[in-house]
Amino acid sequence: MTKEDLKIDVKDGALTIKGEKKLEKKEEEDKYTRIERNYGAFQRRISLPDNVDTNQIKATYDQGVLTIALPKQERAEGTLTIKID
Repeated sequence: MTKEDLKIDVKDGALTIKGEKKLEKKEEEDKYTRIERNYGAFQRRISLPDNVDTNQIKATYDQGVLTIALPKQERAEGTLTIKID
């Protein structure tokens, strides 16, 4: 597969990875020709935790390995006190 065969979307708190595998193998000998074709589409949907910063998601594809980085949003630590007016 190539990176052009893949599509990554984030919608409604879920990450969706879609792709289509296309493979054709041709073997020619003196008396015959054999062609094998494999095709298949796939889709994976993964629910994301609430603390993922969806605006900062990064994806890389190198030598057949897809890597997706999902950074966390920074949250205030400790107790928040709210003043009543």
